[in-house]
Amino acid sequence: MHVLTKPSLFALAFAPSCNFVASAQPFSSSFSSSMFGGGNGVNFAEREGRVKCRVILIEPLMVEPDAKERSTVACMLYPEYEGDSISGITYELYTPSFPHGFFEDVDYSTTDLTISAALVKTAGAGREHGGGVIVLKNGATATKELHGKGMGLRGGSSRRLAPTVGNSSLIVLYAVPLDASNSDRTPTQLANDVFGMAVNETQDPVNARSQVLSCSGGKLSYIPACGTSGQSCSSNVNQSIWFKNGVLRVPIPYNVTGIASGTVKNWVEAEAQKILQAQTPQINLYSFTQIMNVIPDEADWGGAAAWAYLPGQTSAFRNSYSWRMGVQVHEFGHNIGLHHSGNGTAEYADHSCLLGNPSYEDDGPEICFNGAKSWETGWYATDSVDVVPSSTVPFTADLIGAADWSTGTYTPGSHRVVLRITDSTVTQKYHIMYNRAKGPNAGVTFAKDKVTVTLGAPQQVSWHQAALGPVNAAGNVYPVFRKEKFNGGNKVSKACENDSLQVFLQSLP
Repeated sequence: MHVLTKPSLFALAFAPSCNFVASAQPFSSSFSSSMFGGGNGVNFAEREGRVKCRVILIEPLMVEPDAKERSTVACMLYPEYEGDSISGITYELYTPSFPHGFFEDVDYSTTDLTISAALVKTAGAGREHGGGVIVLKNGATATKELHGKGMGLRGGSSRRLAPTVGNSSLIVLYAVPLDASNSDRTPTQLANDVFGMAVNETQDPVNARSQVLSCSGGKLSYIPACGTSGQSCSSNVNQSIWFKNGVLRVPIPYNVTGIASGTVKNWVEAEAQKILQAQTPQINLYSFTQIMNVIPDEADWGGAAAWAYLPGQTSAFRNSYSWRMGVQVHEFGHNIGLHHSGNGTAEYADHSCLLGNPSYEDDGPEICFNGAKSWETGWYATDSVDVVPSSTVPFTADLIGAADWSTGTYTPGSHRVVLRITDSTVTQKYHIMYNRAKGPNAGVTFAKDKVTVTLGAPQQVSWHQAALGPVNAAGNVYPVFRKEKFNGGNKVSKACENDSLQVFLQSLP
């Protein structure tokens, strides 16, 4: 860890190759936090002092036409800095008060921030645990430290990241405020929409759990809270009323109409901790690997359908979007570290991937992920390969879609799922994948049944480049994607059609 001290300006941690020179900007009274700004009838209270928190990035899914996309840099306070030692309460960081570039090297959800003197503006005087805004004061010390051992949460938890493989224990917090309701779904119905756990109704055929389980070939499974070995729910006779099938009903003692969704999320998680502590003291909220908050539409969502920590364990959904599979998987994708999938200049427009603009129906359309995201998950690693195109020996591969891979309908070692074209001169790589409309990807219409070329890298937005197909073998017409000056020559991708799709890769001098 490196610390730079500058009298009356800042002291900050930075990588050896970085050099921060900046002046503090005082908090602007015109600043409005769209996520943790309180809202309707909520006033800010202020306090000053030392704080320590875990830095996170929040990514919204915008749906309202005039809404502007804005990622939010925020911080979860360590419990000793929050009243009642409540964990996980999140505050927006007032980034203009930090040096330019301060957050560029932050590893979100694993980097701790310690501020010697901060102005903490809490949302909602008299309404506890609503979060707010943290401002770095002039002359203060701000230190970043990578920390992979959790938040020191009460009850003990060593993780703040959602897993990409294995079982992810997911708890759904169903908010019940004083003035509004999640009218689209009851807690029982929501358990069906998320996990496919039907009680006195038909099982939901396509839900977040079934879709991810199918796309990953069984490598990632969302398990309802208290559904994994080693976790036990309370034997309390009233348990069925408050906690069932992974969904916890959480009354909160405030109105939420017009209140920023992040403020409401903080209230919900604070009350959930109190419920669990009273009813099931052996279980801590943050012992679950993912937390899905479902909040009434009447809260202020700033034009978003939902938002999630990128990466992290928390997501929040507007009630009217909470039951839609595509929105669920989109946000859970952010939790495991996946950024958006774009096309052209639009960050959401790669519709071959649920990290592009997702599907908004209850049961689909069923779509998996593009080549860059599929590579990043690691699900298909044993049947994917790095390729360096040669000008003398073309590389040939038979590609299969995610559906055939997930059901084992292929020959290991002979068929491939993703090809990644390596080039040491660029950060992002080209990923080639067969976008087969079948099984868990049967609902895809964008670049359907074509070989897609995607430019991307881990923890970055990926960009659709080309869709190769169809083939006209009789006319000797094969679709080609060419990239000039790639690794010293031209990269050529040529798709030929068969039962699986055959791809030729060659570098032309």
